Order: sequence, then C-alpha cells, then structure tokens
Amino acid sequence: MQQILITPTYFPSIAHFVAIVKAEEVWIETQEHYQKQSYRNSCYINTDKGREALTIPIVYSQKNGHIRSEMIPLVTASNWQKQHLRALETAYNSSPFFEFYIDDLMPIFTTKFTQLQALNIAILKLLFSILEIDKKIIATTQYDQYPKALDLRYLANRRKEKTYAFDKYIQVFGAFESNLSILDLLFMEGPNAILYLKQQNLF
Repeated sequence: MQQILITPTYFPSIAHFVAIVKAEEVWIETQEHYQKQSYRNSCYINTDKGREALTIPIVYSQKNGHIRSEMIPLVTASNWQKQHLRALETAYNSSPFFEFYIDDLMPIFTTKFTQLQALNIAILKLLFSILEIDKKIIATTQYDQYPKALDLRYLANRRKEKTYAFDKYIQVFGAFESNLSILDLLFMEGPNAILYLKQQNLF
C-alpha cells in the first residue's frame, strides 16, 4: 500500500497498525464531521471480564448539527485519564511488557488535553515513536480530496466493524480477542509487536 487515509482514533486498533506498517505514506483525516459510536473516542482492551471499552467523555450533541472532529472538546472536568490508567494497570500489570512501556505512555494520562483530535494525533505520534515506525504523518487539508490514497477511514467505525483473521498471540485473560487496541499487542509482545503487524493482512 503506497498511501493510506485513516481517521485518528483513541489508541488505535491492531487493524489500523497493520495498515500503517504496510503503507509508504500515512494520511490522517482531520476535516471530517464527527461521528458517534466510533473509535474516535474509545478503544477496546482485554480484561478478566473479556473485551472492555475505554471511552473518553466528550462535549457533543446532535442538536448542534454536523461538527468537524477537530472542534470536538473533551469533558475537562472528568477524571477519565486516571480511570483509564487504572483500568490498564488492572488489565495488564501482569503482562510481560507493561512496565517496559507504561512510562513512555504516561504523557497521554498526565497532559491536559482539551480537544479530542489533538489527543488522538498525539497518541498516534507517540505510538510511532514507541514502535519505531519511521513514517511521516500527513494531515488532510480538505475533506474527500485524496483519490490516490487507499481509504481506510472505515476502520474507525465501531458499529460495522469487520472480522479479521489475525494470528493469535498469548493474552492475559481467557479466549483470544482479536483486533483490540494496539496497547494489548504492545503489552503482550513488546518489541515483537512490529514483526507481528508486518505478518498480518487486512484483506
């Protein structure tokens, strides 16, 4: 894949990163209208109760009509960062690489973010650094004007998520859960995560 177009999401799914590692250029959609029930403000982790969503509270109402994603503010009075960090500690404290990576991830849970899209872009850049993905992230300047890029914005849609035949890897709890947040793979596989991603296929 030479160019891909993706939507920045909260700790993106493994499918997102399978596409990213195979692409030469990564374009991120910054001009779209916000859509509810998506991975823009949520991700799935693996817990003792199975697949569990971590969701960031945002200020959004359909009464306000279409709002560009870059304009969506976070509920600043919420303590979601502490809650999500605690959830990750509970779920992955016994995983092989949790302690190895958690310090690198701490800025996401200690920095005060006010806009959802800015948070998601910061997460993406941080994960590129952690996974040593040497690719430029290019932000769109217009909506739907990138015909040369493979359009993978649907990966952000939680309601119509596809099923992927990704290889199994050892997880902390129970039966294998596919296509969780990249954090699950990172905490379980560590430096081998990038090799795993390169070996998977979206199609």
